[in-house]
Amino acid sequence: MGRILIIDDNKSLGDGLVLSLNKMGHQAAAAGSGREGLARMKDEPFDLVITDYRMEEMDGLAVMEAVQRQAPDTDVMMMTAYDTRELAVEAMERGAIDFIVKPFLPDELWLKVNKRLDYRTKLQEAQAKLQEAQTLRQEAEAKLRDWEHLFEQNRYLREEIDSRYNFGEIVGQSPQIKAVREQVRKVASSSSSVLIYGESGTGKELVARAIHYQSRRSKGPFVKVNCGALPTGLVESELFGHERGAFTSAVRSKKGKFELAEGGTIFLDEIGDIPLETQVRLLRVLQEKQFDRVGGEQPLDVDARVVGATNRPLKRMVKEGTFREDLFYRLEVIPLT
Repeated sequence: MGRILIIDDNKSLGDGLVLSLNKMGHQAAAAGSGREGLARMKDEPFDLVITDYRMEEMDGLAVMEAVQRQAPDTDVMMMTAYDTRELAVEAMERGAIDFIVKPFLPDELWLKVNKRLDYRTKLQEAQAKLQEAQTLRQEAEAKLRDWEHLFEQNRYLREEIDSRYNFGEIVGQSPQIKAVREQVRKVASSSSSVLIYGESGTGKELVARAIHYQSRRSKGPFVKVNCGALPTGLVESELFGHERGAFTSAVRSKKGKFELAEGGTIFLDEIGDIPLETQVRLLRVLQEKQFDRVGGEQPLDVDARVVGATNRPLKRMVKEGTFREDLFYRLEVIPLT
């Protein structure tokens, strides 16, 4: 059953409709004009307004437009003693849910009112179920993201645990090995960015891990990124993550490597291979300690030490314009060779 407001300047008709609707089990009330009805609607919610078309102060179409502005969830039914097709079409086009011609039998009104109110009830139930389903979906997606994050962290932890036993490779008594160990010890105590130079296979990752595990960030994650192997077009997504719908294959949000490295160290191997457009975003991370996910609108804070490595001549690349000079100096705070 619903709450119904009758608006008609014929008081006897309005009172009669209220009586009839109340007998049907509804809660009905009457107003003698459009203004009176709209004023009443400010204090009471109604599911349905049944308004006469021809009234002195406001006609039915004006009342309907005002109801649509004031209470857009309230349905409006038009009634009139003037049975014209044009009027019925206009009323329906402007938002009336039905049109009834006076005089009408109580059963005719009962059928129209109950049909609409039943529809409203089913629609509200469907919307509630849809909202519940959307909420459940959002909760499931949030849990899935959490599980994915835990999975990634566990994977990195396993790699870190396995690699700890490789630190013994930095052994020996040669002046070069002693110099490397001493450099690692000094660099580990700093929080500045590090840039490691060396040819492939010379142990740059081993040095980066040694720096991490001897630093105060050793309890945090060590995240390795091979910049030269990142998929074309997905470099920024891999580094900074993306929001759902950011691009065609982004069916759900994903954390990037910088988020996964929170509180620890991110090792950017082959950093000279990062595209120029991505270098701008990396510079922002180093300068402001913030970044945006691809498709994101809110900046995210990040606390991760950056250790880069390259076998490319970055200084020459700066002169050639293929590597940003400002990024180069932000990375090469502490150079290791």
